Amino acid sequence: MNDMHLRGIRKVTAYAYINAIVLLASAVAANVARSMTKSA
Repeated sequence: MNDMHLRGIRKVTAYAYINAIVLLASAVAANVARSMTKSA
């Protein structure tokens, strides 16, 4: 029971971590695209 709960928490944490990285990457990509169009 406890082991299953711990595994679930770890899975959720990993998902949240990946989600944050994706959000960060898309924000950086949007900023790069914006600065590229500004300089072009």
